[in-house]
Amino acid sequence: MDEKLTGFITTEYKIGKLSIAPIDLLLLVFTIVFGIMLRSKVWMIGGVIESGIEILGSFAQVMKGISIFFDVVMAILAGYYVFLLSGSKVRGYIAYAILFLLPPVVMTSAMWGSGDSVYLSAVLLSLIALRKEKSKTALTIYILACFFHPYALFLLPLFLAYGAKYGFGMPAGLSVALPGLGLVAGAANLLLRSGDSIYLFTKAEYFISAQRMERLLSYHFPNLYQMIGEGAFVSEYEKIGAAMGVALGICLFLYCCRQLETAGKESMVLSGILCALALSFILPGMDERAGLLAMLLSVCLAMQKPKTAWLAIFEAILCFLAGAAFFRGESFWPLSIPALLQLLVMVACFDGRLLGMRIERTTEKNDKE
Repeated sequence: MDEKLTGFITTEYKIGKLSIAPIDLLLLVFTIVFGIMLRSKVWMIGGVIESGIEILGSFAQVMKGISIFFDVVMAILAGYYVFLLSGSKVRGYIAYAILFLLPPVVMTSAMWGSGDSVYLSAVLLSLIALRKEKSKTALTIYILACFFHPYALFLLPLFLAYGAKYGFGMPAGLSVALPGLGLVAGAANLLLRSGDSIYLFTKAEYFISAQRMERLLSYHFPNLYQMIGEGAFVSEYEKIGAAMGVALGICLFLYCCRQLETAGKESMVLSGILCALALSFILPGMDERAGLLAMLLSVCLAMQKPKTAWLAIFEAILCFLAGAAFFRGESFWPLSIPALLQLLVMVACFDGRLLGMRIERTTEKNDKE
């Protein structure tokens, strides 16, 4: 009887092009059920959007519902992306479960209703499309992700480098120039942020930013400005930080080009993590959710290269510390300490060998395979 039951739940059945076993469905369903139960408890606590701002409570509830739905979508896409990277269904399911149950992800959806999982889902979908050699689709979805949230622009140097190296199925000049439309899409998101906006996500961002009592260089996010003082010389450092961000973006573009040249497409996840870490570290005005993209990619890398699991753990802790500092009003320990650790992590990411990764030269033939 035991052998028959074990055989039944582990036997894969073909559904179109998909092979799936009953145990796969059980893992998928029970993780979703447990994750939603966890979010329902957090939902009761109340969210940032509802506190201190006199708006219709129904709007906050709608945003939370949408955010939770896209949490599921994001986790499933991450699991599928890990499967494409590693060829292992088990690692894909683990990535799916980890991301769906991570406290920073639960916090941003069930408490804030910020919709971050929408742009993260779009970023994952674009990376999946690149993995499947559907470059035009990937570029279109990436530009859409930048409209959903400007934090998707952290990967702009990587997409520019991909266009320069492999192209997006169009002339070389266009392949490099078109990813720049992400800047236009990100700017559109900022311009549409208002209390009367018909776009739910820009409206939510407006209400979240309205909670800021003063303009700072960093809003509880461990980066450079936590080390020099987030409230010191704000106007001056904002201009300097923006200029440094542009210069760093150019350097990251050249770095990604080199990585694609020497290590091929296998280096894209690590390069994406470095871009997200470096730009969020140097740009002013980063808030508590600026580390989510790096955390997401770190989990995917950990499932592809288990030796890098410490990086995913560190980024998850850092995101949790940033969110907790928001709710407490201050961090229980100086954010300059994790900011310094973040700087050391970036140094390690510049050379994959420091992460326990061995990056080998690949050929164009291997890239296509």
